[in-house]
Amino acid sequence: QLMSFEITWQGLVQALAQEGNVTIVTPVQHEPSKYHCDLFDTADGTTLAVPITNTSLLSLQSHQDKSFFDHQEDQEGQEGQESQAFATAAALSHAVKATHELLDSLGDASGDAMGEWQTQNASMQFQRIKKQFQSQWDAMWLPVCRKMNCDHTNFWDIILSSYGQTMALMQTGPRAFAKVKVEIRNRAALQRRFQERLAVHPVSLIQVWRRDDAQRSSLGSAEAYGHAGHLAVR
Repeated sequence: QLMSFEITWQGLVQALAQEGNVTIVTPVQHEPSKYHCDLFDTADGTTLAVPITNTSLLSLQSHQDKSFFDHQEDQEGQEGQESQAFATAAALSHAVKATHELLDSLGDASGDAMGEWQTQNASMQFQRIKKQFQSQWDAMWLPVCRKMNCDHTNFWDIILSSYGQTMALMQTGPRAFAKVKVEIRNRAALQRRFQERLAVHPVSLIQVWRRDDAQRSSLGSAEAYGHAGHLAVR
């Protein structure tokens, strides 16, 4: 039956060609471009489609899908960075407020001035106060420094690293501008207040004031912040 069908089919094709002056196009021949099918990139024995030189619908769709997912990943990455910057800003603001309260709790009298705690009892009391201060300080700044990659035992390193946090906040766009202003003001106010208290309570505060012991990454953050500010006013 198959052989009979093939013979009959060939006869029909030849008859149609003679009657209608039709040019027979085989799968390996090139038909007119208007009959090209964009759904096929290569010719085979079951279709009249021939290789096309322009981008097919399938490859175009694949490219569009890739562009969509790449854009979606970029958008998710930006949203993640923005969320992280905002969360760090909130933690930093809380720590700054708590630090002001801790500094105020030391009082205005120079109770830890050198020479006033030379007796054994006074020395023991000072050590207790010093230990308590350090414990409170660690509780305030350790969570923040985990986010900012700073040394929570060093106030100077915290300040330098905070410039990197402000840069990250600025890069999130206009929504963060108000938070950036607050962060800058808070940093300046805390530096001023800390140095005022350092003059009154040097022994208590000197343990967290080590200007020569800052991390390289924190110094880099401060330098990048200064450089960005310099370029902005040029």
